[in-house]
Amino acid sequence: MCVADFKGMNLLAVDDNIVNLEITKAIFEARNAKVDTEQIGDNAIEKLKMSAENYYSAVLVDLEMPYKDGFEIIKEIRELERADLKNIKIIIMSADDVFVDHNKIEQSGADGFLAKPVEAETVYNILNQKQ
Repeated sequence: MCVADFKGMNLLAVDDNIVNLEITKAIFEARNAKVDTEQIGDNAIEKLKMSAENYYSAVLVDLEMPYKDGFEIIKEIRELERADLKNIKIIIMSADDVFVDHNKIEQSGADGFLAKPVEAETVYNILNQKQ
């Protein structure tokens, strides 16, 4: 049983699959988080740039996205001028754990990897790791 409480956390979930977004949103909202969603990487980056400073606690990014993959999205987030976004926790998600290059994930600037289906406890642990 997951006891993770995300009260006060605002998460941005980025996934091209609307069903995955709805599942992710339901999991974290049931644990008191506010979850915004985007299906397109550029829209997610724009949402981050338009947000108030320190508004988002973390970004959950699907690895395999159309137009820009999760690695490209992370690179762009890390290159943004705002300090809060350069250091925001970013978690890569993928439904295909077997073929994921974990070395590339570590080098990408991601703070963690999560195999789908999303598990709130794993995300909670990643978010609470010291940088």
